[in-house]
Amino acid sequence: MPVDLPSLLLSLPDGDDPTLWAWVESEYRRLYVGTGYRGNRSTHDGQAVSFFFDRAEHAFRQSTDYQRHPTQKTEIARERIARMAWIEPMISGQVEDSACWEVPSPTGRKRPPNRIYIAWGHEYCVWLEPLGCDTKWRFSTAYPCLRQQLRGYCRSGRVVWDWRKGKTPSAAARGPSKNVP
Repeated sequence: MPVDLPSLLLSLPDGDDPTLWAWVESEYRRLYVGTGYRGNRSTHDGQAVSFFFDRAEHAFRQSTDYQRHPTQKTEIARERIARMAWIEPMISGQVEDSACWEVPSPTGRKRPPNRIYIAWGHEYCVWLEPLGCDTKWRFSTAYPCLRQQLRGYCRSGRVVWDWRKGKTPSAAARGPSKNVP
């Protein structure tokens, strides 16, 4: 049975940025990391995903001027934080009309590829980066994203899994022309 993502939206607490950020770190630890430095989950195909505590800083902040300084993430990203609980159902394949793609890294690295999980109807994505080999991953980030940009991410990739097909597509089912809404 598919997970209803809107029912998992988190209600953010009131307060200033330091208070909110302390809550974000607490929730991220509760949902994904546990008491240590790293927590583990599994993808839709049983591969390991590590959630490192310090990735909260990257995943739930955004740049105030993305075009000029995409890596300077100083602003708390409330829309990302509200969707924090969406990450695990996405990567475990529990979201209707979602898909997993292997794509080149946004930095240009082609091998090994990154994974991007996309919920087309919610215009939301989760990025995983390879962790030492092609069967282990680390959570990188997750955010709402316009469908046009999601299509662009998939342009040079290949489908790993598609909810609508119910299984991993064949090697012939590559590219966005057949698999991107």
